[in-house]
Amino acid sequence: DSRETVTKLSLIEIITKKLIVGTQMRLQSKITNLIPTIYMNIAAFAVLHPFLFHFRTRKIIQCVRLFKCFAPLVGSCNKLKGSAEDLGTKMIQFKRRLKAKSSWKLVIDILYSRKIAESA
Repeated sequence: DSRETVTKLSLIEIITKKLIVGTQMRLQSKITNLIPTIYMNIAAFAVLHPFLFHFRTRKIIQCVRLFKCFAPLVGSCNKLKGSAEDLGTKMIQFKRRLKAKSSWKLVIDILYSRKIAESA
């Protein structure tokens, strides 16, 4: 019975791998077929509307520059957010530890006072 499940699993894995590889190849061929037409459309737009093409390319270049500047800032903000979350969890753990320590100290004091009362 276990051999059948292993062969079924491996058969399912083989089928899914073949499906994935097949779809990747189809997508790649469609994309490679689309690239020349995209280049032709861009070139035609550049020839037919040179000023508009110039302003749009400048805007795209500015967006790329801004992205280059702000991408590290976003990464730093994410890191800072993670550090703040860590600090919050550590503070909660610290408060719990203090509460547990004070509770344990109270228990020890009660036991010690009972022992003193019994010995007296």
